[in-house]
Amino acid sequence: MRILPMLSLTAVLGGACVISPAASAAAALWMDDSPVRHFTDQDWDMFKGNVRDALDNAADGETRSWKNEASGNHGSSTPISSSEKDGRRCRQLKVVNQAKTLTGGGTFEFCANDKGEWRAVNERASKK
Repeated sequence: MRILPMLSLTAVLGGACVISPAASAAAALWMDDSPVRHFTDQDWDMFKGNVRDALDNAADGETRSWKNEASGNHGSSTPISSSEKDGRRCRQLKVVNQAKTLTGGGTFEFCANDKGEWRAVNERASKK
């Protein structure tokens, strides 16, 4: 199981996990049509806070939403399931974001490390 650092949350939730130059090019093309491409710094802060809140506090099936009144961008995070892997708490999280006329998201698996910090394990991103 590959664990991605929380700092890569932006990359993972913004498109894909970069593994090679080809994957990097594919991620860049995907990001061109992604709502996160249009996020402001405030949108990113709200979005990441929303993801952490959903992972830390929401029950499975409970949706947590965010909206930036200044930009009009918004989204939601919904834990789908919770489990334990190798002694760590893990959760599947469905994320949906909208910016301008674009909607996109995906389902991501996160596991908490020894310090309780969430790390992305994998992702299945989608565009609508």
